[in-house]
Amino acid sequence: MTRINEHVHVLEVPLVAKTPVRVTLVTGADYAVLVDTGTKQMAPAILELIREAAGELQRVRLVINTHAHHDHIGANHQIKTACRSLLCAPVETIAWIEDFEVHYREFCLVAPEVLPDAPWMREEALSILDAETHVDLCPQEGDLIRLGSGVELHVLALPGHLKAELGFIETATNTLILGDAVINNGITDLGPMFHGYQRAAAYKSTLRKLRSLAEEQRFASVVSAHLPLVDWEGFVELVDRAESFVSKIESDLLAIVEEKEDGTLKIVWEALCEKWGYREEFRGLAMVMTHLDLLVAANQVRRSEEGTYRIA
Repeated sequence: MTRINEHVHVLEVPLVAKTPVRVTLVTGADYAVLVDTGTKQMAPAILELIREAAGELQRVRLVINTHAHHDHIGANHQIKTACRSLLCAPVETIAWIEDFEVHYREFCLVAPEVLPDAPWMREEALSILDAETHVDLCPQEGDLIRLGSGVELHVLALPGHLKAELGFIETATNTLILGDAVINNGITDLGPMFHGYQRAAAYKSTLRKLRSLAEEQRFASVVSAHLPLVDWEGFVELVDRAESFVSKIESDLLAIVEEKEDGTLKIVWEALCEKWGYREEFRGLAMVMTHLDLLVAANQVRRSEEGTYRIA
């Protein structure tokens, strides 16, 4: 448990390789808000954090999922039940939180003709989730959550890593709170797999947006689920590295498409995984799919009716 400032506390546990996962508790005079619930195994420690930093469980009136990846919603049911709170999430993510079969299908089976259903995928996606949980409220860009005595969360829309994702600015302490809005292998050690983005164009836009906000607001602290805890200058450096990662993926894909003329999605994806030395798994496949879509939209790559790719 780490006290970032008088209103913001985080709980951090190891997730994979050298990368942690964090949840963030924001406390105001009237009530508290928990941002994300990590994995189902974290529930006892999260409840301890709430008791220590907020005083009692019922002070947490809102639990907000930044997005619906399994390591951010894993303890939803346990925390919502214990705190008797409302659960909030982007409207686009409701199905992933309320129906785990939809979650699995849309998270893992992104192209089943390339990467078919397999027991290891189901285990990886579902083993850290506790139970399907009803979403009560859907915050959106521009909403303001007042916790009392000047503690406020300004809601940001930060899509790209997923179709929808939220972030928050706590104005009393000038703290930026994020989930995975800035995340990829250029800035975290996630083991031998890609942990990139499902909407390439939106991810690029979100990185630009966050850079601009950081330079304007000069955040005292930036708290996220997996990145190092930094100030605004450190955060801009992380955004730089994220943008460099996107550029590297783009240049590698262009080179592979040129080399494997009329290559299929499977051929391009496998070649990228081989180049980076990463596992052939669903996150990387989703990233390759969205980036190829972006290159096609930019007229840099052509996609045939048969689904093969070549340089435009």
